[in-house]
Amino acid sequence: MISQGELRNQIEYDGETGLWRWRDATARVNRKAGWFAGAPIANGYMTLRVDGVTYYSHRLAWLWVYGYMPESLDHKNRDKTDNRIDNLRESSKSTNVINSKTRIDSSSGYAGISMHNNGRWHAYINKDGVRYSKYFKTKEEAIAWRQAKQEELFGEFGKIVSLDRKQGC
Repeated sequence: MISQGELRNQIEYDGETGLWRWRDATARVNRKAGWFAGAPIANGYMTLRVDGVTYYSHRLAWLWVYGYMPESLDHKNRDKTDNRIDNLRESSKSTNVINSKTRIDSSSGYAGISMHNNGRWHAYINKDGVRYSKYFKTKEEAIAWRQAKQEELFGEFGKIVSLDRKQGC
């Protein structure tokens, strides 16, 4: 794995925009000093190839600023391409999952809410392998319970955060 010093020698990171630029030209045809670095991949994240190794851009941003790579990072605003440092935070796997988008095949339109066979609404949430669940007569009651439980269990990760991206970024 690359060190913070090696990374800073080869590439420049702008924490306000989340963008990268090469410091020096290298033997690679597509790399010139001052050119933007990084490319999107199929899963929606941005990556950078440094010294023949491909890294996620958000993990390199954390390394650039803080000097280490944590086990897991979360994009507060859920935009996988927004690698501004104030949009990134350390997380665990379960806290990262809680901040993910609702699945497109969700029958209720909400994560952790579904209509059960008995005609009641089922609300559920998992944390660290423990499932919390409850049944309700109305969808609104289920949504309210799920949101309250999410905030109780996950604190800042349980709230939807909307960080506006700066114009032109």
